[in-house]
Amino acid sequence: MTRHSHPDPDLTPDHGRQPQRVSMVAMVVVFLVAFAIRWPSCGESFWVDELHTAWCAFADWGDVGTRAAIGNQQGGYFYLIAMWNRLMPEGVLTLYGVEAVLRLTSVLLVSSAAAWMVRIVTRTSGSLIGGVAAGLALGLESNAIFFGTELRPYAAIVFLSTAVLSVVTKIMDADFHHSDAIDRTGVVRRIGLHLVVLLAAAVHVTSLTVLAVMVVVFVLADWWRWRTNRSASFVVLSIHGVAGMVWGLVAVLWMQTHESLWHAREAWTSFATANSWTQIGTLWPWGALVVWPVLALTLWAGFVSRGRGRSGLGPVIVFVGLSVATVAIATLTCFVLSYIGGVALWHRRYLVASLPFLCGVLGWAVGGIASGRFGVVGLIRRHQVMSVFTAVACLLLMMSQQRTLGRLMHGETRLARRGEGWKAAIAFTRESAPKQDSVWIDAGLIEQKGQPIFVTDPRLEEYLRYVTGGPYTLGSDLRPMGVGDDALERWIALADESAGHRPNQQADEDSGDVPAAIITRRSIGPASILPPGVERHRFGRVTVLIRRQLGDGDW
Repeated sequence: MTRHSHPDPDLTPDHGRQPQRVSMVAMVVVFLVAFAIRWPSCGESFWVDELHTAWCAFADWGDVGTRAAIGNQQGGYFYLIAMWNRLMPEGVLTLYGVEAVLRLTSVLLVSSAAAWMVRIVTRTSGSLIGGVAAGLALGLESNAIFFGTELRPYAAIVFLSTAVLSVVTKIMDADFHHSDAIDRTGVVRRIGLHLVVLLAAAVHVTSLTVLAVMVVVFVLADWWRWRTNRSASFVVLSIHGVAGMVWGLVAVLWMQTHESLWHAREAWTSFATANSWTQIGTLWPWGALVVWPVLALTLWAGFVSRGRGRSGLGPVIVFVGLSVATVAIATLTCFVLSYIGGVALWHRRYLVASLPFLCGVLGWAVGGIASGRFGVVGLIRRHQVMSVFTAVACLLLMMSQQRTLGRLMHGETRLARRGEGWKAAIAFTRESAPKQDSVWIDAGLIEQKGQPIFVTDPRLEEYLRYVTGGPYTLGSDLRPMGVGDDALERWIALADESAGHRPNQQADEDSGDVPAAIITRRSIGPASILPPGVERHRFGRVTVLIRRQLGDGDW
């Protein structure tokens, strides 16, 4: 047998433009699959976090940044959503609904990222099979489905993380083929890498939990690669050194402008704190995206290439190593900071930039098997069969573990559910509550903690009722009020006093009446604990308590 490196037959130059056409078709197919899997979930009512984005999108242009900032968000993404909202024709909003039209931004971003993964992995592994596996993984992974149908910045982070991966692989791919110097394109790409990561940080600073680690890992690898070449080493150190100074300046400015957020960090520990090492294992589908693909590549390469060498796997191994190192370091760092240091960083949304890297690992492992770079001519087809088997098995394992497969088999198409019926709850209250009355809004926000029931700061009070300030409104005949801690208990007590006709000197010191209703996300016990004349109406995890007329004109 003749030993030689053999690329994927579908990507050889002998086919002329056919490989590019096939690759483009694959990208389009993956995009459509990712889009189709997300679109049915876009019509559901916004949940409370999305309603903050919608509140910003429906604001006057000059108030968009202010509304984003009071919700501890950076303004760039929200300005883009506000622009998108203004550009959409009224007929489109009426036809599809405001929820689907605004969430379409996230659907397009993640679907485009999935298609982009096809291109990235195909280019770097030489295997379209590996590229399709990576793209489908990002298209079908349940967290990517959730964030890819959510009106929040995290879909943009997935897209920008994919862009970062593209830039890094282009830099390293060029270095594999040009070992003597760094050309102008290499300089531009290295500068571009820092700019893309800076853009991701501008969209949401928590993207740096992953992307900053990736930059550090890449800079170390870049320096090591060129350490023996004085001119190239000088270029590398100059670019990354200047970028490091810029990053330091940006960090100082950010900390100065967000000092209040750091002082209020204790409030965030209720939902983003690690409490068990087992949480690492359930964070992502590690087995399907990392463990089994890498194990399959290792075993297959060892079995087929005994005595033949496997130098062609070098780039694949480098990209897999870079991705695994980035995600592992980022994950462990966030876990330790949260578990030991009490820093509220342990949440998938803060590590969502990991997803393209993890899907890339699957793609490169499959591509390494498919390319046949470590085998012989007679085994090329066997490589492809094995790569397809590995890709299908890992994708099915991932979808099975995340229950996506079972839900699809049962005909379920809405794979991302929030379960908060704010739209119906607000509409019901608008139609049912007596006019010219007040309605308390108890949205269960972190910012409510420590606040008095009647919030005196008008900006904070407006923020606490933002769920009724965007696309869902109570109308002009009702007065929504954002309330602080213990509002639910106080409302029930006031309703009880009103029903019993007891004196109520402290009924509603600011509004002068007993509120007609309260809309809350908090759990409520059995109906027996409610005062007479109070009705409970549930809309998913949102509940409306409303006073009904008892007789003689009393409410």
